[in-house]
Amino acid sequence: MLQFLLRVQLQQVEQTREWIATWERRAHEEQRRLERAAQPPPEWVAQSGVGSGPPTIHTTLGDHADTCWDAEVDFARVRPISREQALRALTVEGATPCIQCRPDTVLGLL
Repeated sequence: MLQFLLRVQLQQVEQTREWIATWERRAHEEQRRLERAAQPPPEWVAQSGVGSGPPTIHTTLGDHADTCWDAEVDFARVRPISREQALRALTVEGATPCIQCRPDTVLGLL
């Protein structure tokens, strides 16, 4: 009987360890989510196209940034970039400026 009791208790200890690991993983994911939410949004983002075309550049600066519908379509395709990268993408690399938030105007290209 004592051997049976020991096996049951060991199983319970293992189950408790799994619960602790699950809780720690969720707490870590929540902490990462809160840290990302606390960071200010980037001033410039590049949204890659579905195909192989050039990216679309968006800005969070200027009058139209709050109404830009396009930059929030698919966060999996959006990456933050610096002002210099946005300038280079629009002037050298052939990226397309968003027609709503007009990053080319904010950058002084027009």
